[in-house]
Amino acid sequence: MLNSRLNTYGESAFREWFAGLNYQLPEVFKDEKAAIKLYEEHTELIEKQVKKLEQETKLTWGEQTVDLIGMNEKSRKVQLVIRHRLSDIALDLVD
Repeated sequence: MLNSRLNTYGESAFREWFAGLNYQLPEVFKDEKAAIKLYEEHTELIEKQVKKLEQETKLTWGEQTVDLIGMNEKSRKVQLVIRHRLSDIALDLVD
């Protein structure tokens, strides 16, 4: 999805869009059904990443997704992993 956006809009527009996410998810990942499907297809990877984030932040995944309460647990975990990792990428781009 990110490569498609980069190819469609070019590097400059992509960087501007990416920087503007501000710890938010790209539109396609906000869909709860899509997030659940992603979780079910990559359960092991998502769970490993959730555990890693819990260790990194010293917070449970539930504490890290308090803003997503009311959503399916699978969706919350996927969205947690994606937004943290996108934030990591954004920080790398700034450096």
